[in-house]
Amino acid sequence: MSRRIALIVNPRAGAGDLSVDLLEQRLGSAGASVTRYGIDALRDTAAVDRAFADADAVAIGGGDGTINHFIAPILRHDLPLGVIPLGTANDLARTLDLPSDPLQAGRLVLAGRTRRIDVGQANDCLFFNAAGSGLSVAIGEQLSQEEKSRLGVVAYAKHLWRLLGRGEGFQVRIDGDGLRLRGRIVQVTIANGRHYGGGMTVHDEARIDVTGN
Repeated sequence: MSRRIALIVNPRAGAGDLSVDLLEQRLGSAGASVTRYGIDALRDTAAVDRAFADADAVAIGGGDGTINHFIAPILRHDLPLGVIPLGTANDLARTLDLPSDPLQAGRLVLAGRTRRIDVGQANDCLFFNAAGSGLSVAIGEQLSQEEKSRLGVVAYAKHLWRLLGRGEGFQVRIDGDGLRLRGRIVQVTIANGRHYGGGMTVHDEARIDVTGN
């Protein structure tokens, strides 16, 4: 039976169109029925729901931001997600120990093996791997796509050191799991996976799935 895959691609991701074209061809030649969407074509809820209603699985080619953007409809339609790492950091892919090569990641989509993972929530924001406030947001606002494509994760470090030099910060209050913190800090990160920020490790034993399945 042909498997219907909605392949969502961020055309501004760093890996380029060639990998995506080859991926689409290989998925199709293996018997999958692939419908490819650029993220600009899925800007409203109705368009996303139409695309997801016609699919048995979703494969997203992009970085962590692109993948997080589609969490709500993925959960709403109860579809398995295939991660095709085309971004700069690809921290969710690192956490899941997925191949960095998009074509190899595509083979996992075809294999149909699934792994149940946890989804984090900070206020009203759902996230797969990590959510932050402070420096990470400031860096994201100033980082251009050209810099990410040209410098990779080094682009994040470049802006990090510049912003740290300003000494900016904000007041924070954190309570939970025996932790009580009050003070002025520059960054808060809530991590659901092992890696964030372009490969930095939260904790070697951190798990994105509580059951291990």
